[in-house]
Amino acid sequence: DGEEHGRLDVQHEMLKAALGGLYVRQAGPAVRRALTVRKDGDPNAILDIGTGSGCWVIDMAKQYPHAEAAGMDLVPPNFVSPPPANTRFECDDANHGLSQYFPESFDVVHSRCITIGITDYRGLLGQAYNLLRPGGVLLTVDCDMLAYDENHEPIPAMNEDEPKRNPNANAYLNTSKWIKEMGESDCPWEETGERVVWVPLGPWTPELQGDRVNRREFIAAQLMQEDFLNLGASLRPLLLASGTAVETVDRWIREQEEEVREMKKKLYFKLSHSLNLQSVMHEETASQSSGMASRSESPFGATDGSVIAPSSPGTSVYSYASSVDKHLILKELHGRIVNNTNDTTLHVADGEEHGRLDVQHEMLKAALGGLYIRQAAPAVRRALAFRRNGDPNAILDIGTGSGCWIIDMAKQFPHAEAVGLDLAPPNFVFPPPDNTRFECDDANHGLSQYFPESFDVVHSRCITMGITDYQSLLREAYNVLRPGGVLLTVDCDMIMYNENQEPFPAANEGEP
Repeated sequence: DGEEHGRLDVQHEMLKAALGGLYVRQAGPAVRRALTVRKDGDPNAILDIGTGSGCWVIDMAKQYPHAEAAGMDLVPPNFVSPPPANTRFECDDANHGLSQYFPESFDVVHSRCITIGITDYRGLLGQAYNLLRPGGVLLTVDCDMLAYDENHEPIPAMNEDEPKRNPNANAYLNTSKWIKEMGESDCPWEETGERVVWVPLGPWTPELQGDRVNRREFIAAQLMQEDFLNLGASLRPLLLASGTAVETVDRWIREQEEEVREMKKKLYFKLSHSLNLQSVMHEETASQSSGMASRSESPFGATDGSVIAPSSPGTSVYSYASSVDKHLILKELHGRIVNNTNDTTLHVADGEEHGRLDVQHEMLKAALGGLYIRQAAPAVRRALAFRRNGDPNAILDIGTGSGCWIIDMAKQFPHAEAVGLDLAPPNFVFPPPDNTRFECDDANHGLSQYFPESFDVVHSRCITMGITDYQSLLREAYNVLRPGGVLLTVDCDMIMYNENQEPFPAANEGEP
């Protein structure tokens, strides 16, 4: 009814706050890639199994207006306002399968908190796989049926020796195993990952009581509390139907509501979000690599993640600031200004050259879709989220040139300190943002002037020609990254290619 769907709307907002959106941020690149407008003219399509109040698929339909968005459940949603024109809702039972849909007809299939109502969840995952187009994405979210204490230890059920009324309640615990088994049989996934998110039942944690509270995490905790306040009323008819006395059910609900409202017990609930990709196809003309400082084969990183991210030890962002006079670092050469600090690596560094680099910067932004490829965006945003220990976030641009990339980053992340490093200073048309600083130094001498683990993002672009030992520089960049930090590199091939993407041989390829 409308009351229950209102509770599901609250739950939807809680999950959005806890996951950072309609799905975990790490899934963003895969979802956007799957929902890119198709070249064959067929519309993109999204399926939400067990849509409930329809809020997830409605939000997806708004975010991707070119896609057809279908929500399926046993009963229709109760709408307060008309849904978008690109949505439709179907009443059906997923336990009977998904054969009403053509194979390879959806780009994204999503399910959330449905395992308790599915008799064969493993079979449903296989059917969802068959519906996905190549490159499609399967997203699942489930909440653990157990409550956990403040140390993330499970709290045993009061009558845990009684037989379970629903044998499917814990099916979600096997999702990762079943996905892996599918990959080993006839349903190969190109990439899989799982993310665990802990959400407190109410804002009781010390991190949510201080002065520097993460607003998103606070909202998630509050909405989890509101969701559970209304849960008893939703369960009441089911408890009565099971034969429990009215007085007993009403007493349980009163006690439950009091316990949740007053946060008498400090509880966590565990959300499990899985991302599974059928295949991923890349078409990139400029090569960009992105790496996270924490090594993990999962697309989500560590699988024991928390809403409250641990902070790294406090460090000073910089160990010193370069103050070399301009006339010592620049010189004139054949009518142009070049650096005067490295005779083996001479680069033009006047206003005309920096204007050309500004044009190159805009070209790269257009080619990559921004200051970095879209797939790197979740990691960059996560790395540059406000730090809980009070240390400022920090960005380093090695070989900054005209400074346009670091200036754009400083504007996009005004709470971060942004540093551009190069052999010569930029030539500014306008003053850079207050949170930027430029240093003149030679990266060939290393990055030991910066403390280890002092930057959240390190970036370099088209600098390999001027670096004598690029592999060592990559190691130095790793050392200055904080845990969870991101290294971004962009380089252009020095070879020209013809219309068939075959390399042109050098005119004098025998020369050194």
